[in-house]
Amino acid sequence: MSDTSNPPELWALVLAGGDGRRLRALTQRLAGRPIPKQYCRIAGDRSMLEATLDRIAPLVPAARTLVIVNRDHLHLARPQLAGLPAENVLVQPCNRDTGPGLLWSVLAVERRAPGALLAVLPSDHFVADGAAFRACVRGAGRRRPAGQDRPARHPARGAVVGVWLRAARVAAARQRLA
Repeated sequence: MSDTSNPPELWALVLAGGDGRRLRALTQRLAGRPIPKQYCRIAGDRSMLEATLDRIAPLVPAARTLVIVNRDHLHLARPQLAGLPAENVLVQPCNRDTGPGLLWSVLAVERRAPGALLAVLPSDHFVADGAAFRACVRGAGRRRPAGQDRPARHPARGAVVGVWLRAARVAAARQRLA
């Protein structure tokens, strides 16, 4: 199913550079070797990275979807990113955590499309309802103040700075490393 009301010039940046150390025991069992969880098929027949790309594809074409990976994971990432233009795979020399990778990637988008609207998507999150997720992304993209090409640097007092259309309560969260 495809969404037809694509926001103009919406870009997607998928973060896939993490080393995934906390879930190595799980990925060892699932993949036969410890790999970062975004490249592992944890829930279903698609990796978490592939599921992220599938989820955003109805909103953002491959030409405006960038993925940041680190060089040590290229052998895992390349087959899963075959649907993207090669220039849209940003390769860090090594994992420097989220901040530097995000900054470098945002600057890459700004060079290609100054003022573009950007959705930043972690590749290691499970999202059960892709349509609801896309509705949230689409809704957040509409929150720009009327008449402004870019969001205000500082929100006005009382301004809505983010909108979530649905929220779920987490009854419990556990991480077990057996």
